[in-house]
Amino acid sequence: MVRVEAISLDEFFDARKNKPDVLKIDVEGAEYAVLRGMKGLLSETKPRLFLEIHPQTLVHFNTSVEEILSLLIDADYQLFEIEELRNLDPANALRALEKKSVIEYNSMIYAIPNT
Repeated sequence: MVRVEAISLDEFFDARKNKPDVLKIDVEGAEYAVLRGMKGLLSETKPRLFLEIHPQTLVHFNTSVEEILSLLIDADYQLFEIEELRNLDPANALRALEKKSVIEYNSMIYAIPNT
């Protein structure tokens, strides 16, 4: 195990004038911690998100897919799973998600703020 210094995305962007319009997050199971560290961005800036979910590793971070989906929906986001990422059929590429949706395998979530 290697320890590294880290700050939340809210802290990182507080010191900057420009805020992100889009973020891609791929943190191998630490998704919930990252989202909790950007609650200000989620409520104020409302960037679009591409969030890779790793269901099998979430347990190591004491969280779940349902907690991640709930956090984003409660932050007023619409969620979609990008299905069959590598064999994309544009006509059926997005599956709408709810708080109780099941995601069993690594998957990409597209989160769009409600307007």
